[in-house]
Amino acid sequence: WLSRLITVEWGGIPGPKIGQKIHPKNSVFGHPRLKFTEKYPNLAYIESDLPEVINFKTEMIPLKRDNHILKPFNVIDDDIFMFDEYIYNPKTIMVAEGVMFYLRKNEMLYFLENIMRFLRLQGDGYFIFDAMHWEDETLTIRSMRKILVPLLKLENAPWPNFQDYHDGRNTLETKGFRVVGFEKKGKINIYTAAISQ
Repeated sequence: WLSRLITVEWGGIPGPKIGQKIHPKNSVFGHPRLKFTEKYPNLAYIESDLPEVINFKTEMIPLKRDNHILKPFNVIDDDIFMFDEYIYNPKTIMVAEGVMFYLRKNEMLYFLENIMRFLRLQGDGYFIFDAMHWEDETLTIRSMRKILVPLLKLENAPWPNFQDYHDGRNTLETKGFRVVGFEKKGKINIYTAAISQ
């Protein structure tokens, strides 16, 4: 979906840094992000995580390109508008990979509201995220929850929304989004949402 949004919806990324991809995410460490910044050198890729993880990544990742930015961010406590200093153009894609699993309903709705406010101020953008109902979670995710939930002081609550396409669409629409893409990968639902016009 990222490549489709960049190439089809926005017609590529010509010129100096016309877009940005903001990635508030859980601790996934890997080099696909480095390849992404190499493939799209005119796109600012802002990867965020908890401060401890960003410190670790900063030590481990040789950031050779100035379009790959690591920024500490906590989706519950921090202000999403801290990313303003990196904004080069209204076109923004926000990706929350592995984040929504850990949020309580009120935290998730607050996060959605913040993303909507941010994208509306930018003028153009998409929000991509994955979701899974608690009962469908794999043993690995359940094990990770047992470790991360107490560590991050989050409730070990069932996933409140996004159990199926219609449930997710209804929740997103109440926050001003419209669903423009939906994909089911095993037990995980992947949504692409845009600002409602």
